[in-house]
Amino acid sequence: MVVVILGPVADVDVGALFMGMLFPGLMLALLYILYILVRCIIRPQDGQRLPPDENDPPLARKLMITAVALVPPVILIFAVLGTILLGWTMPTEAAAMGALGSDDGALCTWLTMFPYSSVSPRPALPGMTGRVVRVPASRPSHHNQAIENTVG
Repeated sequence: MVVVILGPVADVDVGALFMGMLFPGLMLALLYILYILVRCIIRPQDGQRLPPDENDPPLARKLMITAVALVPPVILIFAVLGTILLGWTMPTEAAAMGALGSDDGALCTWLTMFPYSSVSPRPALPGMTGRVVRVPASRPSHHNQAIENTVG
């Protein structure tokens, strides 16, 4: 959010600012991971493993669950940041891509939770209505006519 505001104020391309933030952000994440690993090696009581449970799935199943859970956020991140970094969209258009991607992700989640009904008898989460509403990108023609009449 700050980058989108800082870009026009400093007269710098927002995509260039995002590219400039990418490497330091990844380095910071790597340093956090290294800190946790070193701390757990030095003080094992800070990062104890949970005892194995007989209901735990095998490692391959855990990796599959993790991969499936990571695919939608990675696609959404690429739809927003990836398209800006590749120069395909401007930040405003990328925000629209993010809104569309999250909307479609919510719809896909809804359809996988309730595959045999068009509308569930109960919300999936507290506060969810279960309806996906798309707002048209342009105004109806009578709005445009009213604007032209008041301006011209």
